[in-house]
Amino acid sequence: MVTVADPKNFTRLSKVLKAIVKRQTQFADVLVISKADEATPEQIADIRKYVEENNPYAPVYLATNGRVSGDEDFRWLLVDVEPVERERRRAAMRASLEALSGDDYRAHTDFHSMSCRLLRPLVRDRFEHFMRHLPSDVIRAKGFLRFEGEDGLWVMMYVNGDLYIRPVTLSPAPEEHLVFIGAKLDHARLASDLAACEAQRRALTVL
Repeated sequence: MVTVADPKNFTRLSKVLKAIVKRQTQFADVLVISKADEATPEQIADIRKYVEENNPYAPVYLATNGRVSGDEDFRWLLVDVEPVERERRRAAMRASLEALSGDDYRAHTDFHSMSCRLLRPLVRDRFEHFMRHLPSDVIRAKGFLRFEGEDGLWVMMYVNGDLYIRPVTLSPAPEEHLVFIGAKLDHARLASDLAACEAQRRALTVL
């Protein structure tokens, strides 16, 4: 199992999603620190310390622009875990999840998702303003969309304040929609604010 850690948000998420982050670290065969070129030495050191405390046997790799340093060693590690050992770890993970305490379980189930189908292109500046001022309860969002006056399809990813919007070419093209993930989501407010980003306002379909 490969666990990927975002250095910008790891420390905060390890406190907000304490049980989940801890277990993903404990059962990882390998841990990859993503966007290492954007991280500070302190952020990387904090992750290494966390891994050392919770899973000292897992090697830690740094990834930059989708490439993992020491790539050959990394690939070798992925196939080197014996099937019996891999199944043992999976069984241990299942048992660990089943044994979650009430508080640990609520730390996971308090998070919900909301999906909105986009019926019209969005106005880019309105949408970017909306995304950069999301309620703090929203920790992640993703989806596909189109912008008024711009050609093509765009993919959007939002993680704890970081917003990424990139052009994408897919065949067949996916349905335009957005998904929001977080705690105590205000569905009506999100749908209303997102509708205000449409080139011509109309009601959105909340799934």
